[in-house]
Amino acid sequence: MIKSENICKEYKTKYYDIVANDNINIEIAYGEIVWVSGVSGAGKSTLLHILASIDVPTSGHVYWDDKEISALNDKERSYFRLNNIGLILQSLELLKTQTVFDNVALPLRFMKYDSQKINTKVNNILEELNIIDLKTKKPEQLSGGQKQRVAIARALVTEAPYILGDEISANLDGDTSKFIYDYVRTAIKKRNGIGFFISHDEAIKDYVDTMYTMKDGILEAVK
Repeated sequence: MIKSENICKEYKTKYYDIVANDNINIEIAYGEIVWVSGVSGAGKSTLLHILASIDVPTSGHVYWDDKEISALNDKERSYFRLNNIGLILQSLELLKTQTVFDNVALPLRFMKYDSQKINTKVNNILEELNIIDLKTKKPEQLSGGQKQRVAIARALVTEAPYILGDEISANLDGDTSKFIYDYVRTAIKKRNGIGFFISHDEAIKDYVDTMYTMKDGILEAVK
């Protein structure tokens, strides 16, 4: 379970303070997939970063099961993410000098998988996402949609129980978006994991269990 208690995140500027997240409480159970919608600047990405342990709240607490990840230091949070979270960010974070295969294999290498297992797992997921023919190419040789699928493959290849994504259908056409939503949903349900996604694409609603909307840093359930 993911649980947040009274999450607040403030950013101080020279002239005023920005409240990106305002007293957010949320619980997400195993097997549950959540979608958060809202206009740009509402605080959605900030919340995802806090739940994913990329950032820490100004106040409040975040728990994954009984572990308070908001209390961990930077190194501990990095280790936790590597071993528990598949993360898909808007920036994609693909390494420009590495091939598609090596980008997808990166977390497995950090986790000390042997080369045979890496080859099997990476080739399997590239095949399933219909990008196996791109495995020797580098990001600069790919279209936006192809880069998107590479980032998704990297997030899922470790079979992490938690998948968090920011606009995972960006750069994808309608049919490919639906294919990706179905693929990601199936993977999460198979693992009895948790999914947390922020998106402007309303087509995602058919693939989630719970919906929220966010405005001015405040999270509200959609009934």
